[in-house]
Amino acid sequence: MKIEIKKYQQFFLIMMLLCGFSFTSCDKSTDYSGSNFRVSFDSPTNNSVFEDSISIKFSFQNINAVEEVDFYVNDVKVVTKTKGISGFDFKWKPANPQSGESYVLKAATKDRDGNETYSMRAKVGYKWLEIINDKNEDWEKNVKTVFVRNSSTQLHFKADASSPWVAPFSTTGGISFGIFIDTDSDASTGLRSSITNFGYTLNYIGADYLAIVGFENNKLYKWNESTTSWVPKGNLTYLLLQYNSSTLQFGINKSDFGNPASIRFVGLMLTTVSGLSMNWDWAPDTGFAEYTLDKSYSGSIDSTGNANIPIHSNELFLLKKIGE
Repeated sequence: MKIEIKKYQQFFLIMMLLCGFSFTSCDKSTDYSGSNFRVSFDSPTNNSVFEDSISIKFSFQNINAVEEVDFYVNDVKVVTKTKGISGFDFKWKPANPQSGESYVLKAATKDRDGNETYSMRAKVGYKWLEIINDKNEDWEKNVKTVFVRNSSTQLHFKADASSPWVAPFSTTGGISFGIFIDTDSDASTGLRSSITNFGYTLNYIGADYLAIVGFENNKLYKWNESTTSWVPKGNLTYLLLQYNSSTLQFGINKSDFGNPASIRFVGLMLTTVSGLSMNWDWAPDTGFAEYTLDKSYSGSIDSTGNANIPIHSNELFLLKKIGE
């Protein structure tokens, strides 16, 4: 009888231990704090462009640790996602977007204990990628921002000025705006710093092509090494340059400038003033912008180069040489 009671006591003790272990393991929340449930964006990539809607795709260090994901736009929480058939991925479409508008995206994950961790921010542009944001110079009609977008066959540029022009094609009060394009990333080819027969000097890039709009012409030009001058290469695919406006847009065919994988470029806006002199504004003021013409639409600014400069403001034209 004593043996049976002892066996019963041992059995009861074992069961208590098992229940206690089960209670501890099942009832206590797992600690997912720290980096165990970090989140990042697989899509979109930073400095990318999207059309209409955008696929939001997340990457997790440990997806099983994540209970929900908060999605932020410009630091305002837009939606909270719980795990579904497609995980936490979804499509997002901004309300009443404006072409060229930028959005800063961020994600925050929560575990079952309410711990949070945040992703790195990703900046995206609607339709256009804002690649240059230039300071406001002292004179009027200088460049404020430059945007880029591209399709399978065309490359488009958009520029906003700090103040409006009245008659853009007028030689007495209009503008001449050019994008100098380096297609081979070689500062020793094309129009370069050692060539000084124009009213301006390009430093750090060698411009192989020049896309120009305004009172000088509306066309794509190619650099001619033998004559050290710009020669017509192709027509613009479209042009939006209106009276009483501060925004311009134009397009060029990729095939007309060799359809490169990437380009380096700088912009120059000239505005006429009395006495045949010119106000001028480089964008960016130093260095150059670099743009990758693939589906990532990536862009960046390199400001390590020397500043581009004007030499003779009274003979400062994009196409004319000094003395012409």
